[in-house]
Amino acid sequence: MGLVLLADVSNSAHLKLALVEQGQRHDEASYYPCRSLHQFRQSVTEFMTGHGDPAIVATALSAGGWEIDGGLTMPNHGYLLTRDYLRDLVGVQRLHIVNDCVAKAMAVRRLKNADLEKVCGGVGDPDQISVLIGTGRGLGTAGMVPDHLGETLILPCEGGHSDLPVRNELELKIYRHLERKYGHVSRERAVSLTGLVDIHNCLSDINPDDISPTTPFAIALLARQGDPTALAAVRLCQTFLADATSDAALMAGARGGVYLAGELIHIVEGLFTWTEFADRVADKGRLHGYVKDIPIYVIKARDIELIGLSTLFQ
Repeated sequence: MGLVLLADVSNSAHLKLALVEQGQRHDEASYYPCRSLHQFRQSVTEFMTGHGDPAIVATALSAGGWEIDGGLTMPNHGYLLTRDYLRDLVGVQRLHIVNDCVAKAMAVRRLKNADLEKVCGGVGDPDQISVLIGTGRGLGTAGMVPDHLGETLILPCEGGHSDLPVRNELELKIYRHLERKYGHVSRERAVSLTGLVDIHNCLSDINPDDISPTTPFAIALLARQGDPTALAAVRLCQTFLADATSDAALMAGARGGVYLAGELIHIVEGLFTWTEFADRVADKGRLHGYVKDIPIYVIKARDIELIGLSTLFQ
């Protein structure tokens, strides 16, 4: 046994850090700034110093990006983390680098009942494939395949970059707004923190008397105060998430369930209408009954990337 350092940089504004005994779930994460490589190094050093510079046996890091040739490319950060750099920084050889959505999926089997809220669907079959959808700075997906030996194979996916479908004139207006801004319109352009802001901006253009807030937090606050444009933006984000959920469930055959996680889910907590969400999810024509029976859960636990990383040391 020994201490391991868990780190997550999926959010471009802050770094999450925790020290745990191997195989244990962390109690609380510490948040530090990480807007530059220099700031990242300072934050890790400050965290370790604050804990007495303990000897650690390994470290694991998750981030919204991809590892290529030993370097972690993070589109939301603008700097590169390499394995050699990280090993030198924390003084260990054993190092795991994991995509943040994969880390979220790894956490599912360690969640407690209190960490989950079932929002719709049937019972599900735990021996079948499940899917995780992570909503934050982007939209991530991962598959979870049980092997009947008590372990789960995690399948990294890039479903958030699939094309955004639309069904009516209002959704088409949103699509055209996003197309003018980005060119290609993927699902994550609408189902993400930035997507919520973009949808609200589009609706504010449609209703020019509205004052457009600049952050998802401000939009959620307005929605809670009953602002019609903010509520409409949240509802549209909910609709596009429901489409992503049902499509992912069908493509994976996810009769084990779908798990929704991420910062967007936390920010709009209490604003989604889950009955409407369920109706949109099940609106799949001949496969209505198949999709309707799939259980869908919201993960309420915070910092689940770190929970997932801890499973690497069981």
